[in-house]
Amino acid sequence: MAEILGLGVTHSPLLLGSDASMAGITERVLKSPRLPDRMRDPASWPSGMQAEWAEHQAGRAAPAHRERALKGFRAARAALDAFDPDFVVIFGDDQYENFREDGVAPFCVFALDEVDSHPYHRSGTANAWGEPAGTVIRTKGHPAGGRYLASALVEQGFDITWAYRMRHEHGLPHAFINAMLLLDYDRRGLPSPVRWTRWGASRNGWTWRRPISTPPQRCSPYSIRRSPTRPNK
Repeated sequence: MAEILGLGVTHSPLLLGSDASMAGITERVLKSPRLPDRMRDPASWPSGMQAEWAEHQAGRAAPAHRERALKGFRAARAALDAFDPDFVVIFGDDQYENFREDGVAPFCVFALDEVDSHPYHRSGTANAWGEPAGTVIRTKGHPAGGRYLASALVEQGFDITWAYRMRHEHGLPHAFINAMLLLDYDRRGLPSPVRWTRWGASRNGWTWRRPISTPPQRCSPYSIRRSPTRPNK
């Protein structure tokens, strides 16, 4: 009987950057003209946020945050290595990357032989590893596993979408490539082939369009009641 190991990790872009840019999203929000003036003043923030902001300005918050995150990632990687899977399935959302105006699927199984990704096309050399801006990460897929899961879901009545190639010009969307880079933070390589499942919303800039995501009722039969690894009852 098949065994499945479930792991949950963040794909936060901030961890791929330098400590100096760790608060980049907060700093961008503070400059937004849509932010009420009263919320720009740290004195109006909750006490915990004020304390963390002070630590950030002192240069201590980002290194401490990275240390906590990497402890978790290394534990997840150790569990993955010990499990030694036939292949890895990664679930991630799509944020106007692979799916855009010409079609947004609620779910999609990608069954690829391999894919080349360019994870630093925005950050350049200002990444956590100091790797060149043009670095290409080649990931081996598991098309047979992807085809099996997609076929099993269709046979059980779930209207899944599948694809044999990525449309994103930089390879894997960030939810996938970021998680993989962080699981391999110490650059030992990921030995197991990967299959990707995408769900969720696409966006244009910061303006979310409706419908923004697949409803939870649709996720339930996909993940639990009609899993291809469980018999129908």
